Amino acid sequence: MTSGGELSGRDPRSYLFSPGTYRNFILQADAKLNAIGDSGIVLHATLQTGVPKGYEVQLCNTGGAPPQTGSLYNFRRIAKSTIADGEWSRHTIAVIGNRILIQTNSELHVDYTDKESTYTEGHIALQQHDQASQVNFKTLRIKTLPDDIVTALEGLEKVFPSLAVK
Repeated sequence: MTSGGELSGRDPRSYLFSPGTYRNFILQADAKLNAIGDSGIVLHATLQTGVPKGYEVQLCNTGGAPPQTGSLYNFRRIAKSTIADGEWSRHTIAVIGNRILIQTNSELHVDYTDKESTYTEGHIALQQHDQASQVNFKTLRIKTLPDDIVTALEGLEKVFPSLAVK
């Protein structure tokens, strides 16, 4: 934790897990990466040693090859990030049933339905990828949503405005 209240990660790969588990929710987090930064937010993560299983929202602006920031790792790839290194970006993520939405700085990148329902509940884990990466998080907010899918979807276009124009 920095003096400004940010969570800061550097050094070998590690994960910071939420104390509780979540099924349906909306998560908002601000993140900032260095020039070769690679990080992620793992959704429905299993609490385990090593790399947790779950859906990973990729955070990688210019370092490495795709997938880039806003991708749903192993499911939906974003080829080029619009986020500059060293710049704060706001990530709004919704998981409702088997549907995952990822929005970065008000731009919807992913609206994905996992027909296999691979992961249905778990922790949220913030990833520190490697020694060369520096990641900072701030303003982490989570809103749990009802288990009933229809009720959980109500008002989603207020959080993801581009859904209202579909």
